[in-house]
Amino acid sequence: MNRGKGKPEGYRDADFYCINPRKNSEFLIEGNYFDSGVKKIFSQSNARRWTWTSTNYVVESFTPNSGGIDVTMPYQYQVTNVQDIPGEVKAHVGATLISPLEFGRSTETGVSKRLQKENTERIYAPDGSSLQQMKQGVNIIVGEDGDVKKVLM
Repeated sequence: MNRGKGKPEGYRDADFYCINPRKNSEFLIEGNYFDSGVKKIFSQSNARRWTWTSTNYVVESFTPNSGGIDVTMPYQYQVTNVQDIPGEVKAHVGATLISPLEFGRSTETGVSKRLQKENTERIYAPDGSSLQQMKQGVNIIVGEDGDVKKVLM
């Protein structure tokens, strides 16, 4: 580890876990891509329950597990194919990022235009709770047609 010896050389050398549910949390872990060299993938401390799905992809050896009753979300959505994630990340990182950012789509989301035009979309926080309006951080927008978008504000 690199603790106290300057900055790590990147996420592969980081001194923390990629996914780390804590006290009384509930995690649905899906659609993640763990590149080669990533060693600290998962740890939990007193989490209530967590579900690791088969939609995750780990380049190197890792044995996933789940704990407690399966975690589900109160709305429908489609998980991005994990094989597309490296390309999506590379296409959207760097100084040219704009906000709000919508993964898997063009950088112009049009979400704010649709929210003003129609109020039939539902907004959720990452924990599944319903929101009246978007807030700072990750927002999950569910359209009338069931289309789901993650928006970072």
